[in-house]
Amino acid sequence: MDEILAPYLKEDLEVVLDQLSTVINRAVLRAFHGCRVADAGVFHREGIRLNDPAVLEDEARRIVAETAELAWMQKSLESRLAAFDARERDTDQLFLCADDQVQLDHIGHYMLYGSEWMTCALGPSAFDTLRRRGIPTMIEVDLPVSWISPGLRDELAEKLLQEWVRVVVNAPTFIPKIDFGIDLRVPVPAEMIVAHYHPAILKDPYNGNAPCRTEVRTCPSCA
Repeated sequence: MDEILAPYLKEDLEVVLDQLSTVINRAVLRAFHGCRVADAGVFHREGIRLNDPAVLEDEARRIVAETAELAWMQKSLESRLAAFDARERDTDQLFLCADDQVQLDHIGHYMLYGSEWMTCALGPSAFDTLRRRGIPTMIEVDLPVSWISPGLRDELAEKLLQEWVRVVVNAPTFIPKIDFGIDLRVPVPAEMIVAHYHPAILKDPYNGNAPCRTEVRTCPSCA
């Protein structure tokens, strides 16, 4: 990228990236959070919470208790949860993406099955049950870039400069997807939730990326 940009820059590339990282700290980024939920209104009312293993365990107990097909799991559920070695994974974190298409194409399991924590804790035997609960949902968030860690903000600045090169310098017709994930350690408040939608088709990474069509594309909070 250095050679391509050299004729266009008055400063060294590292200086430009540092300046861009500082400038975008005042910007707002449209980010996306894929999930599976019965009513997206919960996010518009409460925002997006951090991952909490205790809450997820209670949800796992409720799912098993309410599902006849998982009755066989009742007696072993507590030992299964106690032995779950990834219980603390992603605790007090939440994840967003800068490009929803990346989620649709590569990590659709969050919208097809819900929480990855839940699918790992309950295992493949619960996949059909999880698919019947909720609706694939993409939450849209207007996230202040100042909420992003300095290291990630520097990475975002580089991504943006690469996109500028593509549009202004190279001007190709191909539009790449921006694979940029954001790890937050604070909840997203309700006022940052700006919209949601229910994708028509998702790829299932648990089934060879087979396309899955969404049967129901509305929820009680759809406008």
